[in-house]
Amino acid sequence: MLASIVYWVGVILAIYAVYEIFTKKPATELWIKVVVAVLVLCTSWIGMVAYFLFLRNKLK
Repeated sequence: MLASIVYWVGVILAIYAVYEIFTKKPATELWIKVVVAVLVLCTSWIGMVAYFLFLRNKLK
């Protein structure tokens, strides 16, 4: 049960991260957005933590 909750929280956060990458960062080049989105989706929790803690404010 707990593993299922953790899994779904991860899925929701990953979707939100990708949504934020493509909608709230309009000046960033498309290829950078695609690379960051793929990394977030492929690395699951590690990618999301890296995005939310480090990359979120670095993308312009």
